[in-house]
Amino acid sequence: MLKFDHVSFSYGDKKILSDFSLHLQKGEILAIMGPSGFGKSTILNLAAGLLKPDNGEIHCQTDHISYVFQEPRLFPWLNVEKNVSAVLNSKTDDLGKATLALEFVNMKESAALFPDELSGGMKSRVSLARAIAYDGDLYLLDEPFAALDEELREALSSKLRTHIKERGASCIFITHHLADAQAFADNIITI
Repeated sequence: MLKFDHVSFSYGDKKILSDFSLHLQKGEILAIMGPSGFGKSTILNLAAGLLKPDNGEIHCQTDHISYVFQEPRLFPWLNVEKNVSAVLNSKTDDLGKATLALEFVNMKESAALFPDELSGGMKSRVSLARAIAYDGDLYLLDEPFAALDEELREALSSKLRTHIKERGASCIFITHHLADAQAFADNIITI
């Protein structure tokens, strides 16, 4: 599904990745853990094609990618429902998919609210709902549960894992919580 072959990447003079290799199988959920500033988010940006490696190659078998960024990236002028449906192509079933995705994250009742009316945890759930509505073959999740309380984090983590597995999708999940990684992922790497 996704392969990094001896990838190196730098931001200017700061080397982030050096000769990094990774092979993500179809249907695999991989957690990546490590200290802040060691390249975890950079790996996701490279996988999504948002960054290009300095050296090495990245092979991805899909361009249908659901990406949840570390910080929710919501359009401030759109309500919750429109933020979720913004990633969908078909106008005929946008509302249905958006509604189902909002139900998935327990946010259906907040569909008419705007981002400035939401808490940090609610914004994170809207970002997750958008990724679920798009329903990629590859999920890139950058600390998607960080702003959630423990009970909600566990519930959504379990639901999302089941959803990804049932679809046969692959996933890279960034987290600082070992318990989350163990519960969500098939494999864990530390960088």
